[in-house]
Amino acid sequence: MEMKGPEHQTEALGLKKIEPAGPVTVAYAEVDPKQSPNMRQATRWDYLVEYIGYWIDHKKFLIYAIIFVGAGIWALHVWAPVGLLMIAVGAKFKVMSWMDNFIVKKFGANRSLVLVD
Repeated sequence: MEMKGPEHQTEALGLKKIEPAGPVTVAYAEVDPKQSPNMRQATRWDYLVEYIGYWIDHKKFLIYAIIFVGAGIWALHVWAPVGLLMIAVGAKFKVMSWMDNFIVKKFGANRSLVLVD
């Protein structure tokens, strides 16, 4: 039996080949030659919406971490296993806060311009 490539398989199934209507790009926008290169990306509002959630989560998780660690230190005097568990949960929230801050600082602050032609 002869092995054939995908182009032969689509012909054997009776499927027609779909050609792209315009230039093919991997950018997050439709290519319009009349627009300037910096406007071919998403708008500033889309950019803000993309990263504001991470910034809010960073602040929220940092507050949770401080609360859990403080309550865990207090709970160490009352019941040590619960205190240790609360400190561990606070540390997990701190790590989550750090990850969100890393996303905002690395990807949100250093946005690069993609030229599509």
